[in-house]
Amino acid sequence: MKTLQKFSIVLLAVLLTFVGFKLIASPDMVQMIKIGNEAGFCRISNHLAMKEKASDAQDWIQFSNSDQVCC
Repeated sequence: MKTLQKFSIVLLAVLLTFVGFKLIASPDMVQMIKIGNEAGFCRISNHLAMKEKASDAQDWIQFSNSDQVCC
């Protein structure tokens, strides 16, 4: 098989992959994934901030939801 044929097969496979993903995942779905990812990061940062405060106070149960860092 010639190099040009190999390159054209790989290029066709890449294009079909992008088209297939575009058909599977709509732009709205991609936006929901991004929003969920940001919310997850925010939740993790809030938990770590509360845990850091708790290690200073030695009692992290006393912290309420009003101590959130972001969101």
